[in-house]
Amino acid sequence: GMDSWKRMGQSVPGIQTLNFNDMDVDAMELFANDTYKKFTHLMKLYKDKNWPAIEQLRKRVDNFRRLIPMFQDLKNPNLKKRHWDQIRNILQVEFDESDPGFTFEKIQELNFIKFAEQIADISNAATMEVGIENQLTIIRTTWEDQELNLEPHKEKGVFRLKGIDDLFTTLEEHQNILSAMKGSRYAQPFMEEVDYWEKTLGLVLEVLENAMIVQKNYMYLENIFSGEDISKQLPKEADNFEKIAREWRFVTRNMAKVKIAIKACAFPGLMRTIKNLIHGLELILKALERYLETKRRVFPRFYFISNDDLLEILGSSKRQENIQHHFKKCFDNIVKVKMQRQQYYNRMEGFGMISGEDEYVAFSKPLLLEGPVEVWLSYLEDLMRITLRDQLKVVRFDLKSNIRSRDRWIMEHPGQLCITASQIQWTSDCTKTLLQCKSMERRAPLKRLKKKQMQVLLKFSDAVRSDLTKLQRVKIVAIVTIEIHAKDVIERLYKSNTMHVQAFEWLSQLRFYWDKDIHDCIVRQTNTYFVYGYEYLGNSGRLVITPLTDRCYITLTTALHLYRGGSPKGPAGTGKT
Repeated sequence: GMDSWKRMGQSVPGIQTLNFNDMDVDAMELFANDTYKKFTHLMKLYKDKNWPAIEQLRKRVDNFRRLIPMFQDLKNPNLKKRHWDQIRNILQVEFDESDPGFTFEKIQELNFIKFAEQIADISNAATMEVGIENQLTIIRTTWEDQELNLEPHKEKGVFRLKGIDDLFTTLEEHQNILSAMKGSRYAQPFMEEVDYWEKTLGLVLEVLENAMIVQKNYMYLENIFSGEDISKQLPKEADNFEKIAREWRFVTRNMAKVKIAIKACAFPGLMRTIKNLIHGLELILKALERYLETKRRVFPRFYFISNDDLLEILGSSKRQENIQHHFKKCFDNIVKVKMQRQQYYNRMEGFGMISGEDEYVAFSKPLLLEGPVEVWLSYLEDLMRITLRDQLKVVRFDLKSNIRSRDRWIMEHPGQLCITASQIQWTSDCTKTLLQCKSMERRAPLKRLKKKQMQVLLKFSDAVRSDLTKLQRVKIVAIVTIEIHAKDVIERLYKSNTMHVQAFEWLSQLRFYWDKDIHDCIVRQTNTYFVYGYEYLGNSGRLVITPLTDRCYITLTTALHLYRGGSPKGPAGTGKT
């Protein structure tokens, strides 16, 4: 026991002269804790001997042990000269931390321990500052050689920015780091550099964001003005666009030459130039919008067409075929117009319309497809209506003479008009029958009418079994759907004992009339009245009409009568379409 503490007594003085730079604080700490434990043990062991030496040594070791945390702070590898200067300032003494005479003893002598708390703060700050310094180094090394990815766009000498998203991500990340530094008290020594990067990256972000706006609008408008048509319509805007394009060529060429992002974005006056370009492009876009608005006024169905499609349509006034695939956006079911160049006058003419099911309806007269698109599209809309109205007269007349052979009759005419003619026929049959019922005061005529209706359906069901083209089959299935509903209505009138034309059971039906005074088809339901619209529907399939469908018709015709619209909603498969 005795030698062990003798040895300790000697090793403590050994530390006194140890140079600060050679100290191994961790080893000192281990040694001190270990020794302290041993002395505590010795004191217990020799309690009754009452040797003051042990107690004294133990105190010395304890004092030494308490110095350790401060030495750990002083040994912090992140302490720079400025931190030692702060310590000298606090102690109000001069010393040189790298001097061999700067020993353990000297540190005690200068009373460092009195300022342990302030020293701890300085040491902690040094560690935090190194973290900030490292982040700044990362930012500096990233941006010192960060290049912009610019590649030539078409043959015009303009360059376009590519893959800019990753750059934006890095920019935002670094800006967040910098603004966090702004709020940290440990960034004080580097404030100048933080400010510099904050400004620099802020500028890069602003320039690139705005350059992307110019790029997007430039590329969009470039496509539009590359065609002759729009440039002719908007000569002033086309000129302005050329000027902007020249300017943009200059800007992007310079950026591509410099390559390094922070330099390319820092050209004097660049931001102002870009802002002017954005403004110039916006004026052109507004003028374009106004130009499209005038076209939409002439042919209002253009309101349902996107600007891009509309520009393509307006740009094709000489290439009428290019417009074909846009028809279905303006008309319910005109998918194509049969066009032919008339050799003698060398002009394009339209001869008929073709539906999505490939049904062809010839126009009442050829349509001239020359001049402004919106003008001849308006004529097309009128001609569609005129043609269907003219044909409806023919189809009705033909039905009257072929009332027994409807299966032959339907093959020769457009499906939509056959259905309409059938509905006119059915309405007039029902009206006559109800008048008969009223005068006889019996409902027998309705029974006869139902029998007649069944014969019509049998004729059609035979036809469905025969060898038909796809178009003919669609046509017959659609008319059968309508005729079955007609039969159901007659049955309902019979069952509910309806005996006169003013009965609600009859008035609530959708009824089609041919008005001889105005030579037009009229549609009535309850107290509403409409002239048939003659929008070409082609040969679309009809859905089964249920009592619910009928009630929706009543609601919707009433809404239209009140100049309102309607929008059916409900679960799937209930007949909304």
